[in-house]
Amino acid sequence: MSVQFAVWVANPALYTQIVNQASLTSAQMPTPQIASAVTPVVTCFTVAPEGLHADPTNITAFTARWTEVPGAFGYRLDVATDPAFAAADYVEAYSNRAVSGTFQAVTGLTHDVLYYFRVRAEWNGLCTSANSQTQMVQTLGLPVIGVFPEELDFGTVDVGDLAELALTVTNSG
Repeated sequence: MSVQFAVWVANPALYTQIVNQASLTSAQMPTPQIASAVTPVVTCFTVAPEGLHADPTNITAFTARWTEVPGAFGYRLDVATDPAFAAADYVEAYSNRAVSGTFQAVTGLTHDVLYYFRVRAEWNGLCTSANSQTQMVQTLGLPVIGVFPEELDFGTVDVGDLAELALTVTNSG
C-alpha cells in the first residue's frame, strides 16, 4: 500500500508537491522516498473587486456594480440585510450567486430597506479572491401622495346611462 499526500505553499504562483511512499505491509518500515517538484501555476486572484456601487432602480430592486478584475472568469455576489452576512440574513438567491459580468440586477427586495453586498472574483471555478469591501444600498421608499381635502376636486363624472352610481369618499385621518 502506498500513501500519498500533497502540501501547498502560500505563494499562489508556485506549488510544491511532496509525495511520500511507504510500504505499510512490511515488518520493517523502509526509509520513505520523497520526491519534490516546483511547477508554476496560473496566479490565483489576490485582489478583490473594487469600485462597488449600486444604482437603485425602483422600490424592490437595485443594480450592484463593480470594476473588472483583469483575467477573472466571473464573480460571486452576496446580498444580505446585515453587514455581517450571517446565514439567516442573506437575500434568497443572492448567496454566492454566480455573475458573468461586472453588474447584477438584484430583485425581489422590500422597499425602504438597507441591503449590503460584496463580490469575489473567480478564476475557472477553482480559485476565488477574498471578499470585496461591503457596499450599502437602500431600496427606494414608497412614494408619499399628499392629498389635502381643500384640494380635492373630482370634476365632472360622466356616468353615461348608469342611473344608480354611488361615489363614496372616506377620510382615514
